Amino acid sequence: MDFDSYTHSCAVCEATENLRLCTECQQCCYCSKDCLKKDHTNHQKYCASFKKFKTLADLFQNDERYKSILIQHSTMPIGQIELNGRRLVQFDFSRPSDLDNMINPDFLMAGGQVDVKIRCALLNEEEDKQSQWYIAMAYTKYYDLEKEAAVAFTLKVDDGFLVKPFVIPLKPE
Repeated sequence: MDFDSYTHSCAVCEATENLRLCTECQQCCYCSKDCLKKDHTNHQKYCASFKKFKTLADLFQNDERYKSILIQHSTMPIGQIELNGRRLVQFDFSRPSDLDNMINPDFLMAGGQVDVKIRCALLNEEEDKQSQWYIAMAYTKYYDLEKEAAVAFTLKVDDGFLVKPFVIPLKPE
């Protein structure tokens, strides 16, 4: 079973055996149909957004127009810091409609504006333990700095943020 997630326990009871991923978003794990049913209402609020994060990651990997955006942000200097180490490019979406627009190449190529904050930062394990960056950093701990970029997509929701990190290839193998 391939877990494309930093969660390796049931979303309801925290069991770690016999886990199955949600077939739609491939993000949440459940140990049984009963746990899946118990979490259905809660999970439905987020499932579609996780699927959109995956769609956006695929666009950054496979569409040269998107890839150029990622390359630009993954190689630019951050302030006066010389970047020789790991860093994260984070795309912060404040509304679901901004995420929808970002995954629409026609909208972007027609000059549409997406309200997204793009932040780049060095990853510092000691300073980031209490942040969403720590989750992304843990997930993207090992990647080839020359060929890949660590990316996280965040979406503001009623009770906090959804965060999904990815490692995206920038150059062919």
